[in-house]
Amino acid sequence: MEQDSLLICGDVEVHASTVGPSTRSRPLRCVVLRPVAVSSSTCSDHGRLAGRLHPHRGGPRADVRPHWWYGPVPPTRRRGTGPPLPLRFSPAARPGIWTAVQVQKFSRRGVTRVLWLAKIADASHVPTRAELTAGTDLTDGVAAIDGWSLANKPIETPTLGSTFETKIPGADEADDSSLTFYEDQTADTIEELLTKDVTGFMVMLRKGDVPGSRSMDVFPVRVGSRSAQYSVDNEAAKFVVNFSITEKPVQDAAIPPAAPTTERPATK
Repeated sequence: MEQDSLLICGDVEVHASTVGPSTRSRPLRCVVLRPVAVSSSTCSDHGRLAGRLHPHRGGPRADVRPHWWYGPVPPTRRRGTGPPLPLRFSPAARPGIWTAVQVQKFSRRGVTRVLWLAKIADASHVPTRAELTAGTDLTDGVAAIDGWSLANKPIETPTLGSTFETKIPGADEADDSSLTFYEDQTADTIEELLTKDVTGFMVMLRKGDVPGSRSMDVFPVRVGSRSAQYSVDNEAAKFVVNFSITEKPVQDAAIPPAAPTTERPATK
């Protein structure tokens, strides 16, 4: 009989202390399509092992870690001999099998930058490094952000031949967008910059100023209104600026390279 083997298709590592030989005439193979846990008890046939692997069939949970392995079960691991066996699957060894997406999560606070640009020369509204540098960084004055996203108005397309209500994409529109700023007690920098009816570009560097990162959104805007918020609560003074997005925003643009630094000649 051929040697038993396991095929684990998921972002998991399964520790099984023993995996017994198959009682069938073909090699033992089990497929798991999502993270599961396998019992450390002896599994001597295909049915029992499958029952331990598939989560909807129950079974005690064991150690599950994000690793991959594919290969035969070594003879030294049969019938309860040896330490727990880590089973890993390598996507390179089995082309066509998907891999799990790893996401490095982060918070917008302390990372995302908000810039105001009066002009952008490029007709596609993608700023250069010089234009970004010439802009005004509003990040430290922002207390709240609302809107700054696109939405689609789908068109309903019902047909007599189906009871399913089908739709197709319709016109795009921008949500009502505003920025709430902290009010400076002595300076009027932001108020003078964002006066009513002034036009410009609000640039959002979602992942920070990382050259080459495709995480820059550019919104052509016109200031609709600016008004102070009055409150007797125990909070900092603020004012709100409402914007109208005048053209289709640029999304996921590449952040331009950083300006080259010139080295000063060494003094003797």
